[in-house]
Amino acid sequence: MATGFLLLYAAPVFQMRCLWRSLIAFFLVTLSTQISPTRAQVSMTFNGYELRYEQGTLNISEDFGPQFIDIVDVIITSEDGERLTADKLKLRATGTPENIKWIEQAEILNAKLTTAPGSQQEAELASSLIQIENFYFTQPDSLDELAKRHHENRTKQSYFSVFGLVLYMLDEGLRIEIEDFVIDANPDLINRQLPEGQYVSEARLTNARLLPFGMGEASLVFQLMLAGLNLDAMRLDMQASLLNQISATQIHGDVRVELDLDQLLGIDIDVKTTVKADDYDRLLAQHHSNYELIDPTELVHAAGFIQQLTIALRDSGAWHIYDGLSDGLGLPDRRQLAMLTAYHIREQLKFPAVMLTDPIADFIRSGGQLRLSAQPYLLSENDIVGEPDTMLEQMINKADIRLHHMP
Repeated sequence: MATGFLLLYAAPVFQMRCLWRSLIAFFLVTLSTQISPTRAQVSMTFNGYELRYEQGTLNISEDFGPQFIDIVDVIITSEDGERLTADKLKLRATGTPENIKWIEQAEILNAKLTTAPGSQQEAELASSLIQIENFYFTQPDSLDELAKRHHENRTKQSYFSVFGLVLYMLDEGLRIEIEDFVIDANPDLINRQLPEGQYVSEARLTNARLLPFGMGEASLVFQLMLAGLNLDAMRLDMQASLLNQISATQIHGDVRVELDLDQLLGIDIDVKTTVKADDYDRLLAQHHSNYELIDPTELVHAAGFIQQLTIALRDSGAWHIYDGLSDGLGLPDRRQLAMLTAYHIREQLKFPAVMLTDPIADFIRSGGQLRLSAQPYLLSENDIVGEPDTMLEQMINKADIRLHHMP
C-alpha cells in the first residue's frame, strides 16, 4: 500500500513515483505489441528505443486491467546511446500501459543504467535487486477513501526496496554506495494488531557511503577533506517511523527520523502533525494526476499542519575531530569558538538572546546534544510588519521556540 509517508514526504515520494511510473509505462507501451506468451529471442523498437530480451512471457493490453511481464536478459538502448540492462524483469500490475494504478508485485534483478557517451553529466547506476509489492501510484480522492484503503490492506505486505545500489558520477569522480533502502508500509504485518484507524510505516537507509574515485576536481577535494577527518568515506544511516491515526475527517501523524553521519554527527527529528480533510483535498488537487513537486506556497501552508517539532543535534565525534584540526591549523579552540559564536549571535540580534546563545555555546564547549523544540504556526500579516528584530522575537515567542543543551 506504501502511502504512509505521503503527506510528510510528498515531494520526494511523488518524484519517485513519477520516475517509476515513466519507466514502467515505457515497458508496458513498448511490450503492448506482444500480447501473447513468447519464448524466443525478441527484438523490437518503439519511440526511438530498441528493446531486446532472451525469452519471457507477456500479457499486455492497452485496455484498463491486469498487466503482466516476466522476461529475462533485458537490454534497452536509446537512439543517443543510453542503455538499461537487467537479468530479469517481472511485473504484475493493474491499469493501462500509460497509466499504472497499482503494482501487485515487481522485481528487477541486476539492473544497470548508463548515460549516453559524451552526455553533459555521464553516470552509471546499478542495483542488484529492486522489489515492490502492493504499491499504489494513485492516491484516494478523500481521507475517507484513504482510511478504507489502509483498513483493507492492514493484513497485507506493502513495500518498496532497493538493494546494492551504486551510482558513479563520472565527471565529478564520486561514487555513492547504498546497502539497502526500504520503505515498508506494514512492517511485520503490525497494522493488523493495532487499534482500528492506527497504521505504522517504516523506512530505512543502511550504509549509504560517499567515496571518491578517479581524478576529478571534486574527487580530489573530497579526498583531502576525508583525509583531514581521518575517514575513508562519508557514511550515512537512517531510520524513520510514522504512526498515523486516520479517519474520514483528519490524519494525526507522529513521524520520527534518526540520521547518523558516522563518527561525526547525529540528528533526531520528531514531528507531530494534524491534516484536516480540506487540507488533504487541497494538497491532492495539485499533484493527484501529474505527480509534480508541491508548489512552494503549498509548502508554506503545510507548516500549519505541524503541531510540534523537536530536533536534536548529537555530537558523535565531530568536536573531537575539530580539536585535532584546531591544534594543527591554528584555529580557535572550542572555548574560544563558543565565545566568538555567542558574541556574533548577540551582535546580529538586538533583543536579549541568552536562550539561543547559551545552549549553542555549551554545545560547542562540551558536545552532547543541542535540542530545539517549537510549535510552528502560519504567519499572519501582523507577523511581517515592523522592525526585523522585533518580528523575529515575536515569531520565536509565538512558535515557542526553545533551545536546550544536554550533556
